[in-house]
Amino acid sequence: MDQKKAPEQKKSLRRYLISTACALLLAALFAQIRGFSFSQPLAANLAALCDGFFVSGMLVAGLGAMIWVSTTGFFDILSYGFKNLSVLVPFHHRRKYKHFYEYKAEQAAKRSKPQFFLLVIGLIMVLIAAIFLYFYTAA
Repeated sequence: MDQKKAPEQKKSLRRYLISTACALLLAALFAQIRGFSFSQPLAANLAALCDGFFVSGMLVAGLGAMIWVSTTGFFDILSYGFKNLSVLVPFHHRRKYKHFYEYKAEQAAKRSKPQFFLLVIGLIMVLIAAIFLYFYTAA
């Protein structure tokens, strides 16, 4: 049983590390855009870092929230509706699903477990931005 969990934990750790690296790179990019420079005074750099971490954290957390919500089946009705738009085209074949219930049951069987890693990383980035904000207002 532990041998089965080890590859899954390694995969999860890799997912967190790669996502964190991308989020930090995004934060550095936004901080640079906001004027981060080692030649600037500390207050200006703290403001730029706060902005960079907040914007990247909200983007990553928003994407993570969308991924999490999509694993709950919330968007199944939209997907079903778009897939059934093709019946409006003349000379089209029959629908695959006659009722939404059939489609929802099939999607529930294929659905993966909820993914929280982007949401967690994004919220940690926002927390880091709050820490930079605290030091910015204290400086």
